[in-house]
Amino acid sequence: MQYECIFFGFIVLYAVMVCVACSQLEKLTAKLRDIKHNHFMSECDSIREGDNKEEGDLVSKSNFQTTLKECVQLHQLIMRYV
Repeated sequence: MQYECIFFGFIVLYAVMVCVACSQLEKLTAKLRDIKHNHFMSECDSIREGDNKEEGDLVSKSNFQTTLKECVQLHQLIMRYV
Protein backbone atom coordinates (compact mmCIF):
# COMPACT_ATOMS: atom_id res chain seq x y z
CA MET A 1 0.00 0.00 0.00
CA GLN A 2 2.75 2.43 0.93
CA TYR A 3 4.70 1.75 -2.29
CA GLU A 4 1.59 2.29 -4.37
CA CYS A 5 1.14 5.76 -2.85
CA ILE A 6 4.76 6.65 -3.49
CA PHE A 7 4.54 5.38 -7.07
CA PHE A 8 1.29 7.25 -7.70
CA GLY A 9 2.76 10.43 -6.17
CA PHE A 10 5.81 10.17 -8.41
CA ILE A 11 3.65 9.72 -11.52
CA VAL A 12 1.55 12.77 -10.62
CA LEU A 13 4.63 14.88 -9.94
CA TYR A 14 6.16 13.79 -13.25
CA ALA A 15 2.93 14.64 -15.10
CA VAL A 16 2.82 18.11 -13.54
CA MET A 17 6.45 18.75 -14.49
CA VAL A 18 5.78 17.69 -18.09
CA CYS A 19 2.74 20.00 -18.23
CA VAL A 20 4.83 22.93 -16.97
CA ALA A 21 7.56 22.22 -19.53
CA CYS A 22 4.99 21.97 -22.35
CA SER A 23 3.37 25.25 -21.36
CA GLN A 24 6.76 26.96 -21.33
CA LEU A 25 7.51 25.56 -24.80
CA GLU A 26 4.17 26.91 -26.02
CA LYS A 27 5.07 30.29 -24.56
CA LEU A 28 8.41 30.19 -26.38
CA THR A 29 6.70 29.22 -29.64
CA ALA A 30 4.27 32.12 -29.34
CA LYS A 31 7.10 34.53 -28.67
CA LEU A 32 9.05 33.30 -31.70
CA ARG A 33 5.98 33.62 -33.91
CA ASP A 34 5.49 37.15 -32.60
CA ILE A 35 9.10 37.99 -33.49
CA LYS A 36 8.63 36.58 -36.97
CA HIS A 37 5.39 38.51 -37.48
CA ASN A 38 6.79 41.81 -36.17
CA HIS A 39 10.02 41.45 -38.16
CA PHE A 40 8.09 40.68 -41.35
CA MET A 41 5.73 43.62 -40.78
CA SER A 42 8.61 46.04 -40.11
CA GLU A 43 10.35 44.92 -43.32
CA CYS A 44 7.12 45.44 -45.28
CA ASP A 45 6.74 48.92 -43.78
CA SER A 46 10.32 49.85 -44.64
CA ILE A 47 9.85 48.66 -48.22
CA ARG A 48 6.61 50.62 -48.55
CA GLU A 49 8.06 53.82 -47.07
CA GLY A 50 11.51 53.49 -48.57
CA ASP A 51 14.71 53.32 -46.57
CA ASN A 52 14.31 56.83 -45.14
CA LYS A 53 13.98 55.92 -41.48
CA GLU A 54 17.34 54.52 -40.46
CA GLU A 55 16.81 55.42 -36.79
CA GLY A 56 13.58 53.43 -36.75
CA ASP A 57 15.40 50.50 -38.31
CA LEU A 58 18.06 50.67 -35.59
CA VAL A 59 15.39 50.66 -32.89
CA SER A 60 13.61 47.80 -34.66
CA LYS A 61 16.82 45.77 -34.92
CA SER A 62 17.64 46.47 -31.29
CA ASN A 63 14.15 45.39 -30.24
CA PHE A 64 14.44 42.30 -32.45
CA GLN A 65 17.78 41.34 -30.91
CA THR A 66 16.52 41.94 -27.37
CA THR A 67 13.44 39.81 -27.92
CA LEU A 68 15.46 37.08 -29.61
CA LYS A 69 17.90 37.13 -26.69
CA GLU A 70 14.99 36.67 -24.28
CA CYS A 71 13.78 33.71 -26.34
CA VAL A 72 17.20 32.07 -26.22
CA GLN A 73 17.37 32.56 -22.45
CA LEU A 74 13.88 31.10 -22.03
CA HIS A 75 14.87 28.11 -24.16
CA GLN A 76 17.97 27.54 -22.04
CA LEU A 77 15.88 27.66 -18.85
CA ILE A 78 13.41 25.16 -20.29
CA MET A 79 16.23 22.81 -21.27
CA ARG A 80 17.68 23.02 -17.75
CA TYR A 81 14.24 22.27 -16.30
CA VAL A 82 13.72 19.27 -18.54
